[in-house]
Amino acid sequence: MQVFLSYRRGDVPGHAGRLTDALRQRLGRTSVFQDVVAIAPGQDFTSAIDHALDDCDAVLAVIGPGWLTAATQQGAARL
Repeated sequence: MQVFLSYRRGDVPGHAGRLTDALRQRLGRTSVFQDVVAIAPGQDFTSAIDHALDDCDAVLAVIGPGWLTAATQQGAARL
């Protein structure tokens, strides 16, 4: 089982990290994709995300209190 963990770092970074740790203990170290851990320095971010999504069995989205109202530095909505 391959799980892709999706979250916003500014919204739930600690929760996502703890969830990743718990899932890896249960499913195995290489069974959970979390970008900050799984993408090597210098690796193409978009390609790594696309590949992980193609290979996963489930996507787990961690939605925090600022998810809906998140904006870019210019103020545009992220959604």
